[in-house]
Amino acid sequence: MKTATVTNWERLPAVIDIHMVALIFGVTDGTVKRWIYSGEIEGRKIGRQWFFDRDYFRELIQGR
Repeated sequence: MKTATVTNWERLPAVIDIHMVALIFGVTDGTVKRWIYSGEIEGRKIGRQWFFDRDYFRELIQGR
């Protein structure tokens, strides 16, 4: 998984979508989907869309 480029996590919404995750990591939406299905990251699927907790990624990147 690539390193995120976010410097101020508080400016992001508390819940982000797959496209925002892709922007944060500098990858495509398809790559994020592969990470989901391989178990590298966690998210919640509501209907046909994936959603993620902003703080989950902050903690993931900071090594917690």
